[in-house]
Amino acid sequence: GTDIFLVDARVGLRFGEVELRLDAQNLLNVDWNDGEFVYASNFDRNAIPSLVPQRHFSAGAPQTFLGTLSVYL
Repeated sequence: GTDIFLVDARVGLRFGEVELRLDAQNLLNVDWNDGEFVYASNFDRNAIPSLVPQRHFSAGAPQTFLGTLSVYL
């Protein structure tokens, strides 16, 4: 696989029974491969299949911001 450098952060404030939390994932907005696989594949039914392995990947999560409001009873 390839090396990656991801930055995530979390900040939160709580006042009594109410908490507000902000989460940020992939702050630097890096394009990254979550999984990398090497195998022979053929996606064209009309072509002659090749047995040469090709690299396939599943893309990693994009830059994401999430907010959470919690009330403690």
